[in-house]
Amino acid sequence: MEWSVAPPPLGGSGQRLMGPGTWAAYLLVGILGVLVFLFCPRVAGIVVFALVMGSGVMAAIVGVRRHRPARAAGWWLLIAALAVSVLANTMFAIGFEVGGQAVFGSVVDGVYFLMYALLIAGLTVIVPRRSWAWTVAELIDAGVVTAGVAAIWWTVVMQPFLHQPGASSAMVGIWSAYAVCDLLVLTGLARLIFTTGSRRPASGLLTGSMFALLAGDVVYFARVGLDGYISVSNLDNALWLTWALLFGAASLHPSAASLGRVRRATRGARPGRLLAFAGLAFLCPLAVVTGVRFAHRYAASTAWYDTLVPTLLGAIISTLLVVRLGMLARVAQRRAAMLDRQAGELTRALRDQEMLQRQLTHRALHDPLTGLPNRALLLERLERALARRPVTGSPALLLVGLDGFADLNDTLGHEIGDQVLVELSARLLGLLSESDSLARVGADEFALLLEDPAATDPALRAARIVAASRIPYAQGDREVVVTASVGYRVMDTPLTAAEALRDAGVALRAAKADGRNRVAAFDVELRSNRLDTARLVDDLRRALTDGEFRVHYQPVVDSRTAEVRSLEALLRWTKPDGTSVPPDEFIPAAEDSGLIIPIGAWVLRHAIAQAAEWHHRFGLSLSVNVSGHQLPDPGFAETVLDALSAGGLPPTALILEITETALVAVTGSAATDVHTCLQLLRDHGIRIAIDDFGTGYASLSYLRHLPVDILKIDRSFVHSDGGSAPGPEDHAFIRAILHLSENLRLSTIAEGVETPQQAALLQHMNCHLAQGFLFHRPMTPEAIDQLLAAMTSGPEHSSPRPTTAPAPVGTRTA
Repeated sequence: MEWSVAPPPLGGSGQRLMGPGTWAAYLLVGILGVLVFLFCPRVAGIVVFALVMGSGVMAAIVGVRRHRPARAAGWWLLIAALAVSVLANTMFAIGFEVGGQAVFGSVVDGVYFLMYALLIAGLTVIVPRRSWAWTVAELIDAGVVTAGVAAIWWTVVMQPFLHQPGASSAMVGIWSAYAVCDLLVLTGLARLIFTTGSRRPASGLLTGSMFALLAGDVVYFARVGLDGYISVSNLDNALWLTWALLFGAASLHPSAASLGRVRRATRGARPGRLLAFAGLAFLCPLAVVTGVRFAHRYAASTAWYDTLVPTLLGAIISTLLVVRLGMLARVAQRRAAMLDRQAGELTRALRDQEMLQRQLTHRALHDPLTGLPNRALLLERLERALARRPVTGSPALLLVGLDGFADLNDTLGHEIGDQVLVELSARLLGLLSESDSLARVGADEFALLLEDPAATDPALRAARIVAASRIPYAQGDREVVVTASVGYRVMDTPLTAAEALRDAGVALRAAKADGRNRVAAFDVELRSNRLDTARLVDDLRRALTDGEFRVHYQPVVDSRTAEVRSLEALLRWTKPDGTSVPPDEFIPAAEDSGLIIPIGAWVLRHAIAQAAEWHHRFGLSLSVNVSGHQLPDPGFAETVLDALSAGGLPPTALILEITETALVAVTGSAATDVHTCLQLLRDHGIRIAIDDFGTGYASLSYLRHLPVDILKIDRSFVHSDGGSAPGPEDHAFIRAILHLSENLRLSTIAEGVETPQQAALLQHMNCHLAQGFLFHRPMTPEAIDQLLAAMTSGPEHSSPRPTTAPAPVGTRTA
C-alpha cells in the first residue's frame, strides 16, 4: 500500500486497568495494525493509517495523564505534533487520491511545518533546565551530531534534488525547510539523550520513535530527489507508523514518569558520546567526498554549493569539536586543581589527627594538671619493678594523700586546690632519686615508686614527704597550710601491681584514720580494716532500704546568658546521725560490692520523677551518670526505659553520662554488649555523653564508632597550673576537642568553670554550655524550684529553653 507522506507521533489508550505490560500490549497490537495497512487496499489503507496514527495520540494522552512525567508540557507538545501529523497525512492522502498527484507549496506543507514546530518545541521543553555551563556543553554536543548528519543529509537528500532539472526556487526553499526541520529535531533529540541518558525504557522508545520519523523522511526525500516527482512507498509509511507506535509505547511505559530528570553525569564526554563523535568525524569527510564525486559525475555542471556546503559543514564540525575539547580541558584543569586542594586539606587533616592522637596518648598516660604519669603508667612501671624483684630486691610503693583536700576545694575553690596540687608535685619531684617514679593516681593522691631498696628507707622517705607537705603554700597574699598522710607497702612477697596499690591505699587510709599528717606502713593487721569496708557495704544496703539517699542538682548553663539549660543530678548520703558520707568514699564500695546497680536504678527513678515536672514546665533536660559497673548489666536498658515510663519523662530529655575511662575499660565481648545496649537506648531518643573527656584513652577511631552525642570537657583542661584560665597547651587541646566535636556533630559542655576568665575564654572558643561554681553549686530540689521560679519571673531573664546538650545525673561527687 503506497499513499501517505509526513512524520507522525505516538499513541496511547485508556487510563483504567493499565498494568506494567500495557505499553507492550499496545505495541504488539500496533504492529498488527501496521501489517494490516501494508496488505489492505489503497482506500482502506488511508483509514487504517489514520487509525494507527491516531492510536498513538490516544496512547500518549493516556500515558501522560497516568504517569504525570516530569516536564509534562514537553510531552503535551509532542502529542500535539503527532495529532497535527495525523491531520496533515490525512489531508495529503485524500488530496493525492482526488488529484492523482501532490505538489510543493500547498496548504498541507503549512500543516507539516506546524507539526515540526510543535515537535521541536516539545523536544526543547522536555529537556530539564540546567546551569548555563551545562546547557552550552549539551548544545555543542548536539551541534556536533547535527552538523555531522547534515553532511550526510546533504549528500543523500539535498544534492540529488538540487540537480534535478526543473527544480524551482520555491521547491528548493520548501525542500530546504523540511531538511532544516529534520535537523532541528535531531538536535533536540541529541540534547535530550545527552541530558537524561537513554537507559530508561521510555527514553529508548522515545529515541526510537524520533529516529523512525527521521528515517522515514530521509527515505521519502531521497527518493523524491532521485525520481524527480512526489511519491510515497510502504517503507516510508511503515517508518512513520513506527514513529507513532513507539511514541505511544514510550508514553505508556512507567519509566516515562522520570524521563525529564537529569541523570548523574559530568560535563566530560562519556564513552558512548565519544564513540558517536568518532563515527561522525569519520563519516563527515566520507560524505563530503561522496557529495563532490556525485556532483562531478552526475550533475550537468558543478554549482558553487556542491563544494562549499560540504566544506562548510566539515569546518563547523571541526570547530565545534575543538571548542568541546577546550571545555573538557578546562573541566579537567579545574578538577585537577580541586583534587590538589583536597589533597592538601586531607594532608593537613591527617597531620592534625596525628597530633591530636599523640596528645590523646600523652593525656592517657599523664595527668593534665601536673604533667606527672597517671595511674595507668604507674601500674606499667610497677609491674616491671615487681618482675625484677628477685634480682634487685623488694621495691616499695608510697601513696601520698592530702588531708582535708575536699574541704579546701569547697572553701577556697578548685583554682586554689589545683595550685596546691601543682606545688606539691614540684616538692615531691625534688625528693626523687634517679631510680624513683612519681605519679598522680587520684584527685588528691600521689604515688611514689622506690625501685632501689638500698637507696632510701621507705619510712624515712615518707617522713620527708610529710614534712615537705607541711610547708605553707603561698597563694597570692595568703598562705595555705595543707598536710599530707603517707601509706606505703614494701613488696617483699609475691603480689600484683594492683594488689600493691590496694595495700598502699589501705595503709594510707590507716594513716588518715590515725589523725592525718602521719605515716603508716602496710602489715597484715591492716587487713582487718577491710572489715570497715564490709560495714560500709552493710550501711549502704540499709541506706538504700531506709531512704537515706538524696539527689541534689547542679545546673548546666549557657555561659553567655547564665540561663539554665539542663540539670546534673548528684547523689548524696546522710546517715541517721547526721553524718554526711562523701561519694568518693561510698561509691567505690558500692561498685566493688555490686550495690551500684540497685543504687543506680534508684537514682534513675528518683531523678527522672523529680525532673519530669521541670522538663514539662521549663523544657530542661536531665543527665544521669552511669557507673562502668552498670553498663554490662543485661537489664540496664530495661531499667532506664522503665524509669522513663514510670516518671513521665520523654526519652529525648534524658542523657546518660559515662566516663571516658569506664567506656575504654570495657573490652572483649562485653564491649560489644555495651555498645549494643547504648545504641538501643539511643534509638529510643536517649542521648549519650562522655564525661571527663580527655582523661582516658579514647582513640579517634574508637570514638567515631561509639553511639555518643555529647562530650564533657574535663575540668582539668579548663584550669592550667592553678591559673584562672587554660594555658596555651590546654587552650590548643580544648580547640582540638571542639573541632573534633564539630566534625563528629557532637555537643560539648565545659566542666569546672570557676572564674569569669575561664568562662570568657570558653565563650571565645564557641563553647557556650558550661558548669561550675562560677554559676551554681549543687542544689536541693527545693532550691532548684526557687531558682527556676526566679528566672521565669525576673524581668531580665527568660524562661529556660530546651537544649540538645545534656545535663548529668547520677552517682558522682561535685
